[in-house]
Amino acid sequence: MSKIFPVLLLAFVTMLAGPVWAKAEGSASVKKDQRRDQPENPMDTLKWSVNYLNRIMYSGGEWYLTDRTYQKAIKGVLNYAENQPVDTSVVEMKKLLADYGVVYIYDRRPQDIPHPENVPGYVTSAQLDGQVKSLQKQWTDSLKNSMIEVPESLLENVEKEVRLIPAMDPQRLLSDSLKQMPAAFRRCLTRHFTNLGVTDSISPAAFDSIRSSVVESCRLRYNDSVLTSYRDSVIAKYRSEYIQQYIDSATQAYRKKVEQSNYDKLSYYNDGAVAATNDSLRMALRFLTQYAATDSVKLSFTNLAGEQKSMWTANHPMPPIRFYLKNAQNDSLGVIMKNRGKGKVDVIIDDGVQIQRFTTTDRREITIKREQPDDNLLAMPTITPKLSPWEMGGDGSLGFTQTTLKNWAKGGESSLSALAVAKYHVNYSKKKMKWENNFELRYGMNRTDTKGLQKNDDKIEYQSRLGYSAFNRWYYSADFDFKTQMTKGYSDPDHQKPISAFMAPGYVTFSIGLDYKPNADFSLFISPLTSKTTYVRDTTEIDPTNYGLKPGEKKLWEPGFIVKTTFKKDIIENIHYETAGQMFVNYRYPFTKFDFDWEQTLVMKVTRSINTRVMTHLIYDDDTKFPVYDAAGNQIGKRAKWQFQELFTIGFTYQF
Repeated sequence: MSKIFPVLLLAFVTMLAGPVWAKAEGSASVKKDQRRDQPENPMDTLKWSVNYLNRIMYSGGEWYLTDRTYQKAIKGVLNYAENQPVDTSVVEMKKLLADYGVVYIYDRRPQDIPHPENVPGYVTSAQLDGQVKSLQKQWTDSLKNSMIEVPESLLENVEKEVRLIPAMDPQRLLSDSLKQMPAAFRRCLTRHFTNLGVTDSISPAAFDSIRSSVVESCRLRYNDSVLTSYRDSVIAKYRSEYIQQYIDSATQAYRKKVEQSNYDKLSYYNDGAVAATNDSLRMALRFLTQYAATDSVKLSFTNLAGEQKSMWTANHPMPPIRFYLKNAQNDSLGVIMKNRGKGKVDVIIDDGVQIQRFTTTDRREITIKREQPDDNLLAMPTITPKLSPWEMGGDGSLGFTQTTLKNWAKGGESSLSALAVAKYHVNYSKKKMKWENNFELRYGMNRTDTKGLQKNDDKIEYQSRLGYSAFNRWYYSADFDFKTQMTKGYSDPDHQKPISAFMAPGYVTFSIGLDYKPNADFSLFISPLTSKTTYVRDTTEIDPTNYGLKPGEKKLWEPGFIVKTTFKKDIIENIHYETAGQMFVNYRYPFTKFDFDWEQTLVMKVTRSINTRVMTHLIYDDDTKFPVYDAAGNQIGKRAKWQFQELFTIGFTYQF
């Protein structure tokens, strides 16, 4: 077991952390950063929307419009907010905002990010050059200290590549060819003849023999020296070229690796930024479209007497005004002007009006006091909905699997199974605080002709995690997990001896650590401070030794280290995948005892109310023991085993 644990731990973290580095879409943290500049004051929404659209549209090539047919509509609502009304733009913008085929209104390539050095994990050219320089020194030092084998073909026939002194008559060599011999050879002869110490009593034959021996010795020594020097130079040149080629190849490979890593990080960051930018862009366009559709237009009227009256028109009710028309004789005609829509006015003459000419003597002037309406009556109220920090939801499903066999030659038996699953979550998110609560209830039954009715799944689980933003995308977090079952479980078909029940066992885990949440779909929780408690409520019916407790005990406490991870993703439309796993290491037995729990769920929607659900569950708990039998069927002990469950159902679902 001590050898298996490190391998499983590495495989577990690698397998479940992998989705972090794959393409991710709609990063929640990027959206949060992207929306910091959005206004909190509703009165600033118009100014913010105009500035945001201008910044995207005139970004100098950084952002580009995915569907240019909507360019005129976008400029129309923008120009309306800044200059003049363009009513057709409202219709086009509503069409754009309702077009679900346009995923992104504006897009951006990763290479167009203006400041890539600010992207987490991005390696700049200067940093890359420094890393390459450091790695080249490490590679050079490592290769110089290693044994580089030189091909034998380079060292073959080296005698043909250098000038050697051939064997010849010593007398002839000393008399005719000595001056043509290399200086090193001549120095060797001089040194040996000087140290020879020949006396006059030596015979000529003996002297010739000594002389021949000295000449041959110097010749062989010189030839060996030349060959050794040449071989060393060949080896040194080969090793130098080998090191340089290796460094060049390794440098090129490393640069390509870093460039690919940079591109992946920029793509991942850009995907989240594009999604967040388009969310803000749609919000700005919706506001400007609504503003363009409902904004008031001020109309001013002046009669011949120079009297001026103003009124507002809009696509919503506006108060009418009374105005007096004048002719050259200063006759007055009262009219009422009513709003019929933005830029449209109904002009109605007062009832009972009679027009009559008056002589100068009979002329009289009537002064009518006119008052301007209060500015508060002309102000257009703006209502901005406030988003609640709470988010709640869940779903429930009931699935069935049925098999009927009668006179079936291949064998088997009829069966019917049902599985009910209910999930509910309540999450709170505001500023730097996150609180996630998840409740899951699962119960399944299976009926066969031989074994009768028995359950095949039973689970009650509640998880709560409170986090506070720490740095980057990490949160200081406290995690609480409660897990048990609803009804008794039996291993025998007669249901005489239960092996489990409610709170037998029950697991309560409390952890304090760090939670990594790069987006709303992935979480990696690491806690070095974990408390795990196993409860067996009824020890009269349930054997506590099956769950790591001693006989008669009802509680087992274990301190340890825990890693939890969750990931969910809509693979394609109507196909949803979720996985959750955890590994717990007991500090009391760090290399011998561990717990492993991994669940996977694949939901494929057939219709809005019918789906197909595939679930797998892999468990290893060192405290959960199973009987071990010998060949004769006698129980000889208990030990932990890998547990596996697979469920496939087709049924009804309801979301709430």
